[in-house]
Amino acid sequence: MIDTIDVLLPTRGEHRWPGAIRACESIAQRADKPESVRILLGLDSDDVKGRTLDLTSTGGIVTPIIADREDTLGAKLNRLNGHSDADARFYFADDVTMATAGWDTVLREQVDLFPDHLCVYTLSVAEQPDSLFAHMPVLTREMTALLGGYAPDVFPFWWWDTWLDEIGELSGRKLTIPVEIVSSLPGQDWRGKTMGLRDVAFWARVFDESRDSRIGAALQILDEIGHPGHKAMMIKRMPWISAWLADRNANLRDPDEASYFERHCTEPGGIEDARYQRVKARAMAFMQAKAA
Repeated sequence: MIDTIDVLLPTRGEHRWPGAIRACESIAQRADKPESVRILLGLDSDDVKGRTLDLTSTGGIVTPIIADREDTLGAKLNRLNGHSDADARFYFADDVTMATAGWDTVLREQVDLFPDHLCVYTLSVAEQPDSLFAHMPVLTREMTALLGGYAPDVFPFWWWDTWLDEIGELSGRKLTIPVEIVSSLPGQDWRGKTMGLRDVAFWARVFDESRDSRIGAALQILDEIGHPGHKAMMIKRMPWISAWLADRNANLRDPDEASYFERHCTEPGGIEDARYQRVKARAMAFMQAKAA
């Protein structure tokens, strides 16, 4: 049975710190066992610059993790995951709050439905009650060990959570936990705008071209589960699931749709040109190798 839970909460920009503190307060105040919960608050050294956050209202469960800024959110999440020794850990954004009282008890009960803990769990989004997408992935110690980390570090925005969602779909091991999160931004739904959003169609193609990596991870999970019948069923279904997943991503590959998202979902700032070009150069090298 799981006991300890770590929350991976990255933030950047002093204007977002109040939201991060509200998120921490909601997690602490609505936990049944806050003593078994730790929030790993991801801060960047060039952003902090000797300043400190007032965390007195967060129940003493926040540990700031300060380091040089990574190139991608996935890499920053892996930084936080590297400091986690909890039984389970999950991503939490700095513009949402925890809505469910006793959320940690519910999470423990749901995670233990699979005794091997090899599953992509996800929290619920109150504004999208029917969504089964892994917006806030919950992974166990066993799962992060198998995957080699918490998140892929390939993408400058988006898709890192879709990556985990697809692994769950392809392995037949995805479960929505009835723990709700809500937006903390006035007049805005739970998903805010994305800083520095660009080249959406390109990154959608990179995501589709890397699906074999997710299939490989799913096969590893199926091997670890050790249930021949389930493995045979999922392998038989993988071509159909893969086609469905590609279709789900198709609107982001469409240049007109991609342009719409770039116009309407972009927040100024975010990844600078030098960092972005490094990430994109690695992705282009990957695409060229796939085409060779």
